[in-house]
Amino acid sequence: RSLLCAMAAAGSALAGSLRLVQLRLRGCTSRLLHTATSPRNQQQQQPQHGSGVVVRPPPAAAAGVATSQPHPSLAALQHVRQAAELSQVVTAFADSKPRHGHVAFVRAALQALDTHRIPADLQLYEQILNVFPLENTWKTSSVWDALWPRETLQSECALDVLQRMEDSGLIPEASTHAILLERFGKASQPVKKVRRMAFWMRRYAFANPFALTAPLPEDPVEVARIILARLNGKDSSIHAIPLADGTGFAAVAHTDSQLRALQASSGGLCVEGGRWFWLAKERRNYLFLRPDNDPFCVLGVCSPSSETAPRAAAEAWLHFLEAGIPSLAARPVVFQLGGADDGDKDGDNSGSRQTEREQPRATAG
Repeated sequence: RSLLCAMAAAGSALAGSLRLVQLRLRGCTSRLLHTATSPRNQQQQQPQHGSGVVVRPPPAAAAGVATSQPHPSLAALQHVRQAAELSQVVTAFADSKPRHGHVAFVRAALQALDTHRIPADLQLYEQILNVFPLENTWKTSSVWDALWPRETLQSECALDVLQRMEDSGLIPEASTHAILLERFGKASQPVKKVRRMAFWMRRYAFANPFALTAPLPEDPVEVARIILARLNGKDSSIHAIPLADGTGFAAVAHTDSQLRALQASSGGLCVEGGRWFWLAKERRNYLFLRPDNDPFCVLGVCSPSSETAPRAAAEAWLHFLEAGIPSLAARPVVFQLGGADDGDKDGDNSGSRQTEREQPRATAG
């Protein structure tokens, strides 16, 4: 046992020494390159009068042409507006097989996706990953690369692409794994991440019984309709009430049984809010109406727009109900509302709520 401990300690010491030698060699190389390209050293290399030594500049510099020019595909990305156009630009860049500029092109392609809100599928992300060349210097090829993974710009860029795929809910396929394996190696961080994504995302892809079957619509009213249908049931009657000042709306949902119970009940009412509902990546505040003395009886649900204050939405909701049930104007209402900034930002509703009592509005309606 002591022999095994000694061998392990010797192995760790040897690995640390090799790592130190590698770092020192990198430092020496960078210093030599800096010394060779410094202006002072270049002045010392200029030929003197009377000497037979002639230093010829490189052909590109002699012709007055810049040594490194941006790829034409980078400029083409500025005019991309659709996924098909982006796919053509990415394919043209990959077919040209440039020696440099892969990271800059991938970053620009991802920025074009965000700027113009281009929907990207798995095939487009695989085309972006295909930009990295097969023959490179960052591929993991030894046990030392597995023990100490090298943090390169290319691997970090590939990890960003995989993270975007994960955020979009795109499950990687075997072709995605093959692309990363050929370019980064078995022990690289991108290959490890794509394996974890393929396992866990496939395992929990169908675990949610209420998963969305389609992307969310851009219309906020339609998003509110989906939220209310999930909160109050699909058989609810949903109405979008515009506010008097025109700054937003309040979408409300009631079933027939809730309206009958509201009309048959007597006593005070309570509008409670400050609760969050998550729908994909959309977070919305919602309110619900109940009797003042019964916290378990829900008489309706309201989902205001993001720019609408909860109190303004509750007032518009009550006036909407009074148009069909005039007796509600004579009943007192208790407001227990929490604003969008109350409680925990992650959805905890334990923050403070403002409780207000309103006397019967005999003149309303």
